[in-house]
Amino acid sequence: MFVRKFFVSILLSLVLVPSFGFSKQRDVQTIVMDSMQAARYIDSVRQLRLQEIDFIVDQIENTYISGRRGLNNREWEDRLAILRDAVTRTAHAPNFTYYYMWCYLGFLIQDQHFDFPDGGVYNRSRIFTRNDLILPLWVQTWEDGTVYNVKDYTGVIPAHAQILSVNGRNAQETAQRNRMMFPGEEAYAMAWMNAVDETDPRMWNAFANFFWMRGHRPPFNVVYKAQGSDRPDTVVLNGMARGDIYKEFQKSGDKHRVRSSRGARLRPIEYRNMQNGIGVLTINMMWGKRWTPMLLFGKDQRYPRMLRRAMRSIDRDGIKNLIIDLSICPGGLSENIYKTLDYFTDRPVDRTNIFRVTDNNRKIVQALISNDHLTPKADRHRLSDLVGGLKSGTLFRTDTLFPMQYQPQPQEHSYRGNVYILTGPQTYSAAQVLVQYFQHLGIGRVAGQHCGGFTEVTLGSAPNIPLPLSSTMPFHVPVGKMALFSGREDSYRYPPVDIPIDHPFEEWLKWENHSLDRLIEMIRKGQVDSIVSSTSKSNEASIQ
Repeated sequence: MFVRKFFVSILLSLVLVPSFGFSKQRDVQTIVMDSMQAARYIDSVRQLRLQEIDFIVDQIENTYISGRRGLNNREWEDRLAILRDAVTRTAHAPNFTYYYMWCYLGFLIQDQHFDFPDGGVYNRSRIFTRNDLILPLWVQTWEDGTVYNVKDYTGVIPAHAQILSVNGRNAQETAQRNRMMFPGEEAYAMAWMNAVDETDPRMWNAFANFFWMRGHRPPFNVVYKAQGSDRPDTVVLNGMARGDIYKEFQKSGDKHRVRSSRGARLRPIEYRNMQNGIGVLTINMMWGKRWTPMLLFGKDQRYPRMLRRAMRSIDRDGIKNLIIDLSICPGGLSENIYKTLDYFTDRPVDRTNIFRVTDNNRKIVQALISNDHLTPKADRHRLSDLVGGLKSGTLFRTDTLFPMQYQPQPQEHSYRGNVYILTGPQTYSAAQVLVQYFQHLGIGRVAGQHCGGFTEVTLGSAPNIPLPLSSTMPFHVPVGKMALFSGREDSYRYPPVDIPIDHPFEEWLKWENHSLDRLIEMIRKGQVDSIVSSTSKSNEASIQ
């Protein structure tokens, strides 16, 4: 799911200015005209931009498979009003400012598969340049929005200090607003922004760039509290060039440290024997990270090979308690969900999808169905032909003609011992689907913190829909979702956890997470059953 969308981004980068890196200068066109001409011009620009926003909103409500995704009418209208007001107020501004206003669309989107606007738009549009003098802080934000300093590149504010305000603007409120603009569920937004966006001064929704885009220039008056102190201190920080900050980020080794905390940057599959019959199968990414066979043949050959080797070692070691660590896995290929299930169950698995079919995306839906290699070719043709004759606006289930089931294939090194799945807010997309299958089929118990996405999972293979005004900008709208995990009361809530394991603030502050160690200790001490029992009783009580 995650990867196919990434392929689209890679292909776009071949024809557009690269998504990463800096622009040397901003493109600002100067148009000479009298006051009446200027007024008419600004009004026409305003109308064109608002029409484009209306188009985007219409696609969310009528093409996007999840619509408003749990937002009630009041929330939806209030957030939409904020977006339209932001666009209206900047009608006189150049295009790059208008593109920044797209970030307000995050108020309407709670799905990272939507991923609009993509981060690269801000560099393609020359919003950010390497010489921009920005707030020289790398920060992270806690669950409640409180902001903590990871690194002050000027060396003034100590690490782990709480940032209270910048230029009189409340830091906590700013961080909460910035998080709401992220196109994804709040839990995933927090995890992603801390792991990726806040670390890189080139990312559009970094804390420093929030201030820069709202006209804050150096010097910066920063109020903070050092760790362990109740007394606020005030300092004045000079700005630092965005390019210089990034150079220091690379040179200091921080970039390597950040990359090692993200599943997409690590070896896809790793196995460790923890002794005493406990093994850890870490899945950092649900694809094998080999581009050539994917681009040429649409097949991932490496992931199945790596999984087979790991399962052979697990079988050889006689592992009785297996922990599958998906805590930093952002997803991967949907096919690999079922290749993984091959080793853990022989029960048929429902894999019905639901698509919203319109006249504009009909061919796209047909293409998605035709590329589903887990469905026999003849059945794909039948489904595609059926989609061709559907009325525009139809919600189409792929099990309309026949059951959409996957029959797990017997494997030499299948596993039937105790399974524990470790999750966290970075667990997303295909990884989250795998977790829910494990729960649904009773294969294993989920431990840790809940996944980053809602129970209802949209398909990551989102097609691009051309925008009427900004035709070069990618606009990917998910038109399908998994039926098994939708249409329920908890569709727009986070999936439950059987064995809750907190991620303490003190660890989080230091970029540490010992949830795996805690789970291993629980298993060794035989505490798991009692914890599961108490959690179940607590969940039942909360429902009543």
